[in-house]
Amino acid sequence: MKTVIGLFDRYSDAQAVSNDLASSGVDRNNISVMANNATGEYNEHVETDGAGVGATTGTVVGGTLGVLAGLGALAIPGIGPVIAAGPLLAGLAGAGVGALAGGIVGSLVDAGIPEEDAHYYHEGVRRGGTLVTAAVDDANADSAASIMNRHNAVNVRERSAGWRERGYTGYSADSAPYTDEEIRREREYYM
Repeated sequence: MKTVIGLFDRYSDAQAVSNDLASSGVDRNNISVMANNATGEYNEHVETDGAGVGATTGTVVGGTLGVLAGLGALAIPGIGPVIAAGPLLAGLAGAGVGALAGGIVGSLVDAGIPEEDAHYYHEGVRRGGTLVTAAVDDANADSAASIMNRHNAVNVRERSAGWRERGYTGYSADSAPYTDEEIRREREYYM
C-alpha cells in the first residue's frame, strides 16, 4: 500500500477528490480528510457533544458529505479547530491532547510521507487548507494521484516557497493557530 496525499485550497475540491477516489474503487475506510475550521464555516456539518478540547467533539449531521460520513471535530494545538474523517481522525482522536500537536506530522510520516513534506502539509492545514490522504494499492497510486491533481491539488513545495517569501521559517509544534482573519487573507492570496 502507498499513501497518496493532496492539499487543497477549497474544501469542495477535497470533497470531490474523496468522492472520485471512492468511485474509482478506493475503499472509503482508507480515505482521510482534514480541514481547518477556524472560520467556523463547517460548523453546520458537525453536531457537538460538549467534549473537551482535543477530543472528538461531534459527528456529521445529515448525509450531505458523501464519502465523509463519520466527520468529526477536534482541536489540534498549533492548528486550532479542524473537522476530519477517516483513519487520520481515528489516529488523532486516540492520541490524546498532548500528542495531537505532532500527531498530524507523525501520522503522515508513519504513512510513508517524507517528514519535510509532512511539515508542509501540517502548515497547509494550519493556514486554512484541506488535506486528503488515501491508502491505495501500489498499482493504483498513479491513478489516485491523477484524481487529486485533476481537482487542483496544491504543489506543497512551491507553496512552501511562497510562505518562506512571506516570512515562514519552518515547522514548529509551538506555532500559534491562524485566526479566522489570517485564514481568510491566506485563502484570498491563493484563490
